[in-house]
Amino acid sequence: MNNSMYAFIKEGITDLNQTKICYYNRKITAKEMLTDIDKVATFLVQNGICKGDKVAICLPNIPQAIIALYAINKIGAVANVLHPKLKGTSLINALKTTNTKMIFLFAKFLNSNKKVLIDNGIVIVNCKLSDYFIGTKKIVLLFENNYNSKMVIPYKKTLANIQDIKVNINGNDDAVLLHSSGTFGESKIVRLSSTAFNSLVINIMDMVEKNHKTSADDSMLMILPIFHGFGLGICVHLPMYKFQSILIPNFKPKKVASQGKKTPINMMAGVPSMYKKLLNEPKFDNKNLQNMKLLFCGGDTLPSNVKLEFDELLAKNNSKAKLMEGYGLSEVSSVVSINLDGIDNGSQGQALPNVNIVITDENNNILPTGKIGEICVCSPSVMNGYFDLTEVEKVIFDNKEYIKTGDYGYLDSDKFVYYKDRKKRIILIGGINIYPQEVECLIATLAEVKNCAVIREYLPKPHTKVYLELEKNIVLNNNLKNKISVLVSDNIIRYAVPKEFEVVNKIKLNSIGKVDFKFYEDKDNQ
Repeated sequence: MNNSMYAFIKEGITDLNQTKICYYNRKITAKEMLTDIDKVATFLVQNGICKGDKVAICLPNIPQAIIALYAINKIGAVANVLHPKLKGTSLINALKTTNTKMIFLFAKFLNSNKKVLIDNGIVIVNCKLSDYFIGTKKIVLLFENNYNSKMVIPYKKTLANIQDIKVNINGNDDAVLLHSSGTFGESKIVRLSSTAFNSLVINIMDMVEKNHKTSADDSMLMILPIFHGFGLGICVHLPMYKFQSILIPNFKPKKVASQGKKTPINMMAGVPSMYKKLLNEPKFDNKNLQNMKLLFCGGDTLPSNVKLEFDELLAKNNSKAKLMEGYGLSEVSSVVSINLDGIDNGSQGQALPNVNIVITDENNNILPTGKIGEICVCSPSVMNGYFDLTEVEKVIFDNKEYIKTGDYGYLDSDKFVYYKDRKKRIILIGGINIYPQEVECLIATLAEVKNCAVIREYLPKPHTKVYLELEKNIVLNNNLKNKISVLVSDNIIRYAVPKEFEVVNKIKLNSIGKVDFKFYEDKDNQ
């Protein structure tokens, strides 16, 4: 566990002929994957990348992203994982801030980023969708950019040589940089070690295998992006260690349904908005669901109606699986609790093995069962820190160090975690704490509402405002306003009832499908 991520997955592979990556019509075996990792590692060393250097991965879910991750890790360099659509000033800032020397870039965005990257001395590895295609699909994509120079190197050229590379790597060294909103909301770059991700996988496997039978032939559908901790830890590192990964470059329900009819899907991890969209895809049916064993949901609170409908869909299509909600954040390598049995109790489950969770008040006192306070986590998957060396707020209990998450929630008598909201989102009205996310989840249960965002307003006095994305042919009238008001008042508290309503064509989501509440807060403050 305390070694590199590369060594960890290599030790977990028992059959070199086992398929590890499914990508369109290509099946990549463990032997092929490890060989390509070794070749890319050789290329990195031969091009001056040393232990501790930063190399960016700016790719969608394609094989090159996985292979580059482990090649970078094998030589002790650090993977700076970025959103593939990042460009211009934002991209350069993300690279220069971290002193990144090389980038694995998606060919689709080469032309728009080439000049600014070269001007800043950053070597580009041009990665195409078709690099791992076989057969007719490769012909279809011959139009892809084939630019080749000293500063722009086609990915295929990184596979030219292989040599024995031995680097002394400590598992606790920085291995990955994730760009997160940070524990206290401001933009942060999270430094995570190999040990953190390795322990995450071990803890999940220890928990899952108590109640669920898995095998090395099981497949994980990768619809979460690699640049997010949940996607990197659960959709990449977990299947690379024990299972196989089915890659879909970008999430579209029809693509998921089509892929599931070609290759049996046994596991999936996503955010609530993804599962909601799959519910509305008529072709996501028996062939997709009958082989399902494990379905993880995180990154946002799972509305009870979405869970109920998805569990019913699974049962209807002969699967015994249930949607399992979890809780976590980038600062702890994504996951610290899972509702393993899919119990519909509104919780985010119990702590993983070797993970401790407590709830504290503002004076850092541990609160009793049922009391809402700040969630604090002690886990071997906790980050090394922030890249800018910002001090991480921690507390000590029973000689164990806990990170303060900035999230509010409570524990019940069985130690189930109930997440309420981000500390910075909590609205104080009439001396009562209002949790916008709780209000959003409740309003979203209405048949008329497709999605919503709840924000705070201060004038003429503190109150909540809701932005509504309504279902087709639904209009906002007094009857619907009253229906929302009664629902919130009866199920939460009257102080949480929205005083303002605004209809939008589509609720803005962030890069992983969560409501971009900051966009709406900034919009109202303009």
